[in-house]
Amino acid sequence: MDSDQGKLFIGGISWDTTEDKLKEHFGNYDDVLSTSVMREKNTGKPRGFGFVVFADPNILDRVMEDKHVIDGRTCNRQKGITECGYYVMHWIASPKFGTNLPCTMLPVDDALLQPKSR
Repeated sequence: MDSDQGKLFIGGISWDTTEDKLKEHFGNYDDVLSTSVMREKNTGKPRGFGFVVFADPNILDRVMEDKHVIDGRTCNRQKGITECGYYVMHWIASPKFGTNLPCTMLPVDDALLQPKSR
């Protein structure tokens, strides 16, 4: 099986959330092959999103139905792979609410990691 079939994007996570915490939370659904929390390249600081890869891609629909609160934050979730390819959530800082808010979702070419032309 191509492991990307069971990939789930998890957005809006706390900067304190670790890969182990994601695995613990989503392991309640099925076997988790891997988890990753995306970090800034230069600083290593968490970027507020990550990915979970399940052994069985059929579990994604059930995971998507549920609300997920991890480390006190309600998380967004999107299937990481679709027929269009990867999606990247762009975030905008909201000083009024003291948090990052989702701005857009863009399809991304996984080989070049550049937005696809529409």
